[in-house]
Amino acid sequence: ERLIGLVDGMDWAVFVKNGTDATTLATSIARADTGKQIIIAAEGAYHGAANWCSTNVFPVFTLAEQRDVRYFPYNDVAALEALFRQHREKIACVILTPYHHPTYKPQQLPTPEFIATVERLCHSEGAYFIMDDIRANFRLSMKGSHSFFGAHPDMITMGKALANGYPLSVLLGTEGLKKTASSFFITGTYWMSAVPMIAAMATLDEMERLGGTERLAQLGRMLKEGLESLGREAGFSARISGPPAIPYLTFDEDPDLFLNQRFCAAMADRGVFMHPHHNWFISLAHTEADIAQTLEAAKGAFAQLRDSRKPVTLHQSFTQGSEH
Repeated sequence: ERLIGLVDGMDWAVFVKNGTDATTLATSIARADTGKQIIIAAEGAYHGAANWCSTNVFPVFTLAEQRDVRYFPYNDVAALEALFRQHREKIACVILTPYHHPTYKPQQLPTPEFIATVERLCHSEGAYFIMDDIRANFRLSMKGSHSFFGAHPDMITMGKALANGYPLSVLLGTEGLKKTASSFFITGTYWMSAVPMIAAMATLDEMERLGGTERLAQLGRMLKEGLESLGREAGFSARISGPPAIPYLTFDEDPDLFLNQRFCAAMADRGVFMHPHHNWFISLAHTEADIAQTLEAAKGAFAQLRDSRKPVTLHQSFTQGSEH
């Protein structure tokens, strides 16, 4: 009841433990309701560890489960339209993250044209639009990330921040899918644990009390502006992509991420821990002092990277009978 009243456009909720549980249940409900099999997803997107979406895990053994999943480049309207033409009357759903956050690559925000196209194509095909909000939920809007981007999905998955680390995820859906969802037999050994539910209620209370999304965006902007400025001063094209609350650093001059690895190692030496290949998360536990400490460490880390790029003059000395 709390989530249905909070998240825009949703009419029912079913609780699970992991994001994989929620996304797999969502695609299964879409397939059952439509009687169609094909799932469309964006290239490089992560929707869990189930066989249907784990394209890099044992592809030979899971080929049958991946056979009906089709991929297209995120934000590519023409490619998505081509898939809908190619598989007309066979598409059960499109599953997308609110914005594109692939590992190893800069993040992409959706264009308004892209969101509108997804909704138009799903409506014309009788397919469902699933928003996989496991990673970003409540960091961009307390009403759901779809609200932040002006999208109108039929089902939404949430997790991670929902219970502040306690094991809980959820699938939310619209009234039209309630009958099909209710017909599913879904359960798990620990799905009915009460403590994560209590933790989630307390977490939602705290996020609302602290003005969570506005606070995260403010701290994220401080970090973004500071890191990009310090990078420029040191001679690097350092760029923060994605929403400020969920930033990711890349270097324009190094698409292979070697600079990321060296930068994050230098930051760790200075007591600040960052992931070199994955987006970061601003937390409501962070303060302005934490951001300032991070930027002070970054100043030294950028300087270390800059100095290591300077040409080294090699001095060779020769002594009679030996060479050094």
